[in-house]
Amino acid sequence: MPESLTDLADLRVSTEDFLAAVLDTAPQPIWVVDPDGVIRFANPAALAALGYDSADELYGCHSHEAIHHTHPDGTPYPVAECPMLLPAATGETIASDLDWFFRRDGSMFPVSYVSVPIEMSAGRGAVVAFTDIEERLAAEQALREHDRVLATQEASLRRIATLVAGGAASSAVFAAIAREVAQVLGLPMVLVWRFEHDGTASVVGAWSAPAHRFVTGSRWPVDGEALCALVQRTGRPAKIDDYSEVPGAIAGALREAGIRSGAAAPIIVDGDIWGVMATGAAASESLPDRIEYRLADFTALVGTAISNTASQEGLAQLADEQAALRRVATLVARDVPPPDVFAAVAREVGLLLAVDATHMARYEHDGTATGVAAWSPAGDHKPVGARVNTEGESIVGLVLRTARPARMQGYEHASGPAAALGRELGLRSSVGAPIVVDQRLWGVMIVASKGDRPLPADTESRLANFTDLVATAISNAHARAEVDRLAVEQAALRRVATLVAHESPPGDVFAAVAEELGRLLDVAATRLVRYEEDETATIVGSWGRLADVVPVGTRLPLGGTNVISLVARTGRPARIDDYAEATGPIAAYGHRLDARGAVGGPIVVAGRLWGAMIASSAATDPLPPGTEA
Repeated sequence: MPESLTDLADLRVSTEDFLAAVLDTAPQPIWVVDPDGVIRFANPAALAALGYDSADELYGCHSHEAIHHTHPDGTPYPVAECPMLLPAATGETIASDLDWFFRRDGSMFPVSYVSVPIEMSAGRGAVVAFTDIEERLAAEQALREHDRVLATQEASLRRIATLVAGGAASSAVFAAIAREVAQVLGLPMVLVWRFEHDGTASVVGAWSAPAHRFVTGSRWPVDGEALCALVQRTGRPAKIDDYSEVPGAIAGALREAGIRSGAAAPIIVDGDIWGVMATGAAASESLPDRIEYRLADFTALVGTAISNTASQEGLAQLADEQAALRRVATLVARDVPPPDVFAAVAREVGLLLAVDATHMARYEHDGTATGVAAWSPAGDHKPVGARVNTEGESIVGLVLRTARPARMQGYEHASGPAAALGRELGLRSSVGAPIVVDQRLWGVMIVASKGDRPLPADTESRLANFTDLVATAISNAHARAEVDRLAVEQAALRRVATLVAHESPPGDVFAAVAEELGRLLDVAATRLVRYEEDETATIVGSWGRLADVVPVGTRLPLGGTNVISLVARTGRPARIDDYAEATGPIAAYGHRLDARGAVGGPIVVAGRLWGAMIASSAATDPLPPGTEA
């Protein structure tokens, strides 16, 4: 407690100094007015907020005249309406969340304040503390604008989602989406692009205020540094602020339309970049902030629309494909002859894949391919039985050399007979799949289109489903033929065995064996020979054309390259597929027979080479691989 009046005075002075120091250092703008509303104190924060350099410029000024000149709309603001002065008159505290003050330079700014009554020696005054809320109001306004934009965008997204849910991703849907995006973003142009397999991009949806050349269905090269190229290369949203120096056809057409800048976002379908959505602004406009990422919200819906459509189309496609496969499988199960199966497959595949031609060919031993089935809507395909050389560049040649699926976009610059045939038929995009029978390449199934657009990426796999059935039909036919052959062979063996069991003369047995063998193998001639010690071979049995040319009993000198001499030298089966290359005296008889090939097997008696059995063919094709057995 103070002990004297002097101590009390000292305490009062120190308290006032302390309060002044607190007010001077407080970050909150504060001033004090007397009962008449005149400013008697203002701390540095208040001077800075009001734009005064020193307190002397503000002290002695009436607070209403210094701070409140007019309402925000410009109408007068009377002193009687100034609520900040009420505490001095009523003793009540007054607060406001929004009022407007004037700075020294005459600029007006929004504030929130509180005015508290204070007892002074001259009566009751007021302490006013205020906060500049200009930045807060701007942020709130920006937030409200952001919310408005989001609400508008969400409404647009809902409308687009309704379009997506309502049906296929047609050009009408893409156009509606482009219009919605343009209206939400307030930009003059929105384009929806689809990337093609040939390095181009097609316009599938467009909305634009200025005239332009980006009509739906038009195709453009993805060149230069335009947005399509950037997005395709990076898979990310992109933005171009100035097209004036950007090369490429798309950038040039945008400049013609008066577009100065643009942004784009990728359209992703099932993990792959399907296309882009791009927007542009004119020279007098600016692109909204982060426009490329706002576009991504819309492209996600577009991707969903395309994916949904692809799923629906895929289910329909799968149903059609399964129906076609069932029809072919039914033919195979009924053991319908292979040529009928081939014809059915060619037609089913052509209709299913909507192509302009289908061809099925069998590979031959001489490097050619023979047509076994063909189909085209116009009936302009090559007839069955036509043979073509597989040299040069062609699907039939590629599959033969690789035993794998192959595709070509065109035959304009390809060489070889098959390529010439493709040009003659007007074919462009072609895909072929191998036909493998019992682990051996048997032939090829080819589909082709006359249009510029490549055949779909899944064409090879879809063809494989049908080539598997073709292979099954061929394998079944081979199996049936083998069963029939075995039955015929066993019957022939029984007939010969019967002769042997009856102890028929060897000459009769040899003649019967030659005839049974010739009919069984369906060859031009057969003969049985016995090797003599003087390097000759005696004909002991003969059947077919050679029977009159070389009768039984004829002795043939061994030597040279011919089947009889080869078996004599090696004691093993031998074959010559092209008798034009045969040499030696025996070969001359083959030439007189006009033989094209021959196969021989040894006859071994008591462990010793006794002779040989020979079959000669006049057909151009070699004797089957199993003939020796």
